[in-house]
Amino acid sequence: MTTTTQSRWLWRVVLWIWLAAIGFLTLPTFGYDGQVQSQTGTKVAYDDGSLTTAEYGGVAVSSAQEHANDLAGTRTSFAVFTNFLAAEGLPQLEISASKYPDLAENILNAQQTGNPSLPTAGGDIAANRAAALEGVPNIPGLSRDEYPFASSMEGGQGAWVGHIPVSQQNAQGALIKNFINANNITPGMQYKVVIVP
Repeated sequence: MTTTTQSRWLWRVVLWIWLAAIGFLTLPTFGYDGQVQSQTGTKVAYDDGSLTTAEYGGVAVSSAQEHANDLAGTRTSFAVFTNFLAAEGLPQLEISASKYPDLAENILNAQQTGNPSLPTAGGDIAANRAAALEGVPNIPGLSRDEYPFASSMEGGQGAWVGHIPVSQQNAQGALIKNFINANNITPGMQYKVVIVP
């Protein structure tokens, strides 16, 4: 390790200790017990009423319970902090909530249930898409949107799937492609996905 690298890690450790001392690392955490009442479109109604159910023609997403059962663990503030450190310096794919409200909401819902905000480029798009969308019904006028993206290594089975307008789904494909090209992202490289106003 070079002196510069050692210095960076030393400052990260000092920052971590300072954040622990001021209470940042003991912020309340959220957990999920795997009990879903129903999922329709991009909304999930949990038994504690934390999210309401959106109506998209009354079609429930059949894989909601399977996905929920995969998320039975809890996230800790330490995990959030280590994700913050890992994301430092990574290229950032920004999704505008004002331009693409349904897309942004779907990604936020996915991230809030434990899906990564730091995907890794290089996934098998066709295989991931097929695995993620298996058993998820089509809703007329909407497109099935999975997160993590099918183009990421984290995509595929267990991905969060919501229904969004086709125009936003198509725009997402262009956003990802342009972002990957502009940042010279190659398979195995991580990037950060954030929602902006």
